[in-house]
Amino acid sequence: MIADENLQDEITHIKMNNVYKHISSEEVLPEIYISDFITIIPIGKGGYGKVDLVKKKSTGEMFALKTVEIKFLVNLLYYI
Repeated sequence: MIADENLQDEITHIKMNNVYKHISSEEVLPEIYISDFITIIPIGKGGYGKVDLVKKKSTGEMFALKTVEIKFLVNLLYYI
């Protein structure tokens, strides 16, 4: 449990389109799949993966989608 109540409140928020939406522990979020998006253009690439500009098929909303390479995650989990 986090002692600072303000910090706990901040952790329970998700930033979506520059607007914070509170997510309660009882709320069920919809499942999201990579097939729900169309890649528009690559934005950047780094040592751990890449970032693409994508468009959600159902709504047309644009997002930045970060893809992390599996080998990075495996190494990260190994050292935890």
